[in-house]
Amino acid sequence: MGERGVKQWERDKEKADELWPEIKSILQDVAGDIVEIKIADEQQDQRESTDYEIILVGGRVAARVRKWAYFKKYGDFTLRCSRPSGRETEYAKIMKGWGDWYLYGWRRNNHFGHWVLIDLEKFRNCHLLPHGKKSNYNGSSNFHYWPLDTLRKHKIIIKEKAG
Repeated sequence: MGERGVKQWERDKEKADELWPEIKSILQDVAGDIVEIKIADEQQDQRESTDYEIILVGGRVAARVRKWAYFKKYGDFTLRCSRPSGRETEYAKIMKGWGDWYLYGWRRNNHFGHWVLIDLEKFRNCHLLPHGKKSNYNGSSNFHYWPLDTLRKHKIIIKEKAG
């Protein structure tokens, strides 16, 4: 990544990290949606003093913070799909199997005005074709996009909240 790209990444990261306390709180709130609780089987109950089993589903969470104006104007989920530099994009990494969930939110003032938690395994397995492709305002990359209604319809969104 060139010096200009590094500086842009640092600025974007710093801006997103301003919301770290809220991101952490959201992830703690949705933990119940990604943890499985089941009734123990007969052997576990009778021999292992277990009535219920909690299965922690580990995984990696990607996060993206967009401007509130984009939610109001588009209300979509976007993933970078190409760069003039040829560097691997988020879309390519996700389609290779990286990431389990995606916390995707729109910043309104100093907090999330709206956010969704996306199940990336369902997203990959659904084979949803992008609804289109957009260019970044400065020509630095292109994005595939999917309307949130499409993700809702396919039950790819695990949880959603308007702030």
